[in-house]
Amino acid sequence: MRKTKGTQVALLICVVALFAGCTSSDNAEKGVSALGSDASAHQIPEAVEAQDYLAADSARYLGDYGDKSYYVARGADNPKNEVCLVEFEPDSEEVASGCSDPTPGWADLIVILKRGESPSGIALVRDNPSETDLEEAGWSKIADNLWHKQE
Repeated sequence: MRKTKGTQVALLICVVALFAGCTSSDNAEKGVSALGSDASAHQIPEAVEAQDYLAADSARYLGDYGDKSYYVARGADNPKNEVCLVEFEPDSEEVASGCSDPTPGWADLIVILKRGESPSGIALVRDNPSETDLEEAGWSKIADNLWHKQE
């Protein structure tokens, strides 16, 4: 069978359309790959799961700092383009959080949680950040995607 130029163009269009359909943009997972991982072996507290601004079953454990536990989750309104850093205090079951767009190419710091006027904070950091730049700015790594700044 002889292929014509029109057939080749049609095949190329079909391949491009197929490829585009298979690579839907998920900036949340591109920024923080933990969001694409299987559910955490670490039990997600009910108080965290109950937050209606978080996408159902999306919370993943990041680590502990002091008396608090930290989780990353997808935002409910825009789960492919919004990630949230969630802080959980087990004694009071208090939940605090912040959400942002982790668009690739933006800064390493995605969300910073601070208390009041304190310059100290906990940050959700994208995958493979510039650790040297973060350390020079006063940040210390707690776990993958979780950093702390004490001032």
